[in-house]
Amino acid sequence: MKKYRSRRSLNGKLNYQVFAALVGQSFIVTQPKSPEKYRARMQLVEAETVFLSAENDQFYLVFELDGDQVQPNGVCRIHHATAGSTQLYLQSTGNDLPGNYCRAEFNLLL
Repeated sequence: MKKYRSRRSLNGKLNYQVFAALVGQSFIVTQPKSPEKYRARMQLVEAETVFLSAENDQFYLVFELDGDQVQPNGVCRIHHATAGSTQLYLQSTGNDLPGNYCRAEFNLLL
């Protein structure tokens, strides 16, 4: 029997399973229009479902930034060493969590 392996590519359709397989992994985040001006290291610490269906997944991601790096806000490009890269809308968690965190929401039904 073959062992099931989650698809871990950021280059195709983004869904909960893609990110759930990457929890605990490191990413680099940059601003797409000026990657030389902003670059930070972060770790995906949480991928939580809100609603899953065959057509659309609703979920959110929480990233922890290293040290006291400035939190990204807005459309950013995230880069993973083996899974590739994609653009996400990242926003600060504010005071919701102690530490240096940002969040991405996947909750639009298309």
